[in-house]
Amino acid sequence: MATFAVWAAAEAILSTVPDVTFAWPNQRFAAPANGEGFVRVGARAAEGEPAEMGANPIWVERGAIECTIVVPAGTGTMKARGIADSIIAAFRAATRDRPTGAVIWDGFELQEGEASEDGAYWVLHLQIFFRTQTVLTG
Repeated sequence: MATFAVWAAAEAILSTVPDVTFAWPNQRFAAPANGEGFVRVGARAAEGEPAEMGANPIWVERGAIECTIVVPAGTGTMKARGIADSIIAAFRAATRDRPTGAVIWDGFELQEGEASEDGAYWVLHLQIFFRTQTVLTG
């Protein structure tokens, strides 16, 4: 689970990706009936820890936004790879020519694809890594 700031930033970026249906946690979702792919979105914080102590301590959080790209079985891999490229491009665009914000997008990992457990889909796993730091005041 990622903190509010990370999740809000990721949602804002993913909302700019055209022609992709997203399945968000704890929201109703039905897979597109037209055989198009979709993306299940999740997040995990790998760690959250103090980086500096004192009157105004700094806490650092690292983790990943997880995008599971799902396409119908037997349709090849290029649709899923195209969706992955669009997501990666959106995160790259969010960091270009902008001052560093509260969330730093720290790279990505595109893992090898695999068949879903029921064999109806082929899935490709994309992780967008993040880090953020919070200064506690008061």
